Amino acid sequence: MTLQRDVVLAGLSLTFNHLPGARIRVGLFKLPTDEEAVMAGPSLSPYVYFSDVVQNLLVEPPLRALGPSSNPTLTRGEMVSGCNCLHDWGVQVYDWFRRGPWEVSYAAMLSNGGELENPGDQDGNKDLTLRAQVSYIFGGAGPARQDLSLFAWRQEGERRFGGADHSRIREGVGFKYLKGPHRLAGSWLRGDGMIIAGLNPPFAGQAYAVATDEKADGWYLEGGWRFQPKWEVDLRHSVLHLMTRHPINTRLPQTTTLALQHFLRKDTRISVNYEWRRGAVAHPEAIANPVERANAMAIPANLGDRVSAQLTWTY
Repeated sequence: MTLQRDVVLAGLSLTFNHLPGARIRVGLFKLPTDEEAVMAGPSLSPYVYFSDVVQNLLVEPPLRALGPSSNPTLTRGEMVSGCNCLHDWGVQVYDWFRRGPWEVSYAAMLSNGGELENPGDQDGNKDLTLRAQVSYIFGGAGPARQDLSLFAWRQEGERRFGGADHSRIREGVGFKYLKGPHRLAGSWLRGDGMIIAGLNPPFAGQAYAVATDEKADGWYLEGGWRFQPKWEVDLRHSVLHLMTRHPINTRLPQTTTLALQHFLRKDTRISVNYEWRRGAVAHPEAIANPVERANAMAIPANLGDRVSAQLTWTY
């Protein structure tokens, strides 16, 4: 969010609880999508970085077109503001219903799909995001509630890019299990329409590679074990099939993350992550230019592992 500005408004909303079965929330807040995205991170997430599939399909930087690239299936783009980072301005209707240990919940949000710095709708296109969830509650309340949950969600809208409106669809299913010292969660996500591949080449100051008619899908599976009251170990594996419609574009990043958490106090936590990062060009034979093919192959071949540490203080 703060890539281009030092201070950015991340949340501002009002919730009206007057209608039975339909709470109404208005303003700037998180979209009801994947569990990793709606989690109150970094206060709850044991991982410093998002999974590959959430990072590429849901963490969206607003872009404007710079013109065609040497690849006719891609367009060059540049950021016009910091990333939306899973948030948007809009109106959401939601609620939950309990019967014994069972709970059913829903959310429907109509939002701008634009820059967070501007609460108005710049292009007239709206996103519709839907999520439904069923849970069996073991106990507890709030973010640390212990339960088994199954959920599904879908987001559909359009983005104005290069003088035209292009479809952008995201959807997924997943589960979460938390009971006692053990946690297990996983999701499968899919993208259709406008897909952003990232900086190309992947260096600061370069243009983004943008496809307006592509596909992508991926998944992650993660779990944790609180083996001592103040210590927890976590493991996550994520796989992404990026831009699968055109073989020349298809890339296959995947990351395995080992995390160790130490809870110093109730309000203070230290997390250390080690990521084994790999990648592949799925169809190198589809890249006709030998120089471009060599450059494409060099990027995953030189992808290194990553170590990160994070201090979280909740106040």
